[in-house]
Amino acid sequence: WFSITTPWVALLLGLIGIVAVGYRGLTQPNNILRNTQLRFQWLLLACFVLPIPAIIVVNSVLYDGWRHMYFLYAPFCLLATFGLYQLVSFCRKKYWEVGVYAAAGVGLIMVVIEMAQIHPHQNLYFNALVDRHTPEYLRTQYEMEYWGTSYREGLEYLLERDPDSPVHIYGKEGHLIRNRMILPASDRQRIVENATRADFYLTNYREYIWKWRKPDASLLYYTRKVYNTAIFAIYALNLDFLDESSQAFYRNVYHKAKTRKPVARSVFDVHVDQGKLVYVKEVCSAEDLRERFFFHILPVKETDLPDWRKPHGFDN
Repeated sequence: WFSITTPWVALLLGLIGIVAVGYRGLTQPNNILRNTQLRFQWLLLACFVLPIPAIIVVNSVLYDGWRHMYFLYAPFCLLATFGLYQLVSFCRKKYWEVGVYAAAGVGLIMVVIEMAQIHPHQNLYFNALVDRHTPEYLRTQYEMEYWGTSYREGLEYLLERDPDSPVHIYGKEGHLIRNRMILPASDRQRIVENATRADFYLTNYREYIWKWRKPDASLLYYTRKVYNTAIFAIYALNLDFLDESSQAFYRNVYHKAKTRKPVARSVFDVHVDQGKLVYVKEVCSAEDLRERFFFHILPVKETDLPDWRKPHGFDN
């Protein structure tokens, strides 16, 4: 994680600094305690290197990338600064020294440009050591937008599309609450969270459902991508917001199912009421005592349903 999310300029200079500090210490072991500069450099080296084998030996639990180890970056940056100093020290002519500074400056400018391109999601930066071009590769291989900051863009997009009416949505509650608080008071009042009557489903692909079920592309209403990978999406749950071909597809689903009674099987329960497919329920195995629910495929009025069929999984 450290190697693929650190800008290549810092990564290269840091490695040079580590090698230089290690070489000076091994060739001058008696000066490690006597020489203040060398002693401080070895202290930085220890602060960066020792925690890594420590978490491996102790088998520490780390969540979401390497964010629990960000304290390693401070000593590494100082070692990278020493690496730049060493490179300049080897330059015997002035134009070589200028060339080193220019190369480092160009590398930093390239990082700044890339950060501007993925703004405001600079926390999702990956360097060229990983595949950033294959569609959806990063999201399937690495942790991505786990903070849920992209929900703000989604909320603003929905509010701009319909500037007058309330917006009925459903998504991960914590992300919705925090991002809604950023919006102006007038916009906050227009956002209505209601799982059973939502027109849109917002997701940053962190819910369990995305681990084992591919999203239905025909319901996709809006998406935000970084490095050709979707980090956030809005799915339309109301037919009125879908294109004609998608509307025809889901109406066909209903016409095939409306003549049948609700189907009860060992794995899935399909509930159909009032001309609309309400939800599909998966009953998990006894070892995993949970019920997972797909979001609505078509909208439904809760008042139209008998009590025993009202969707309850979202509330529970």
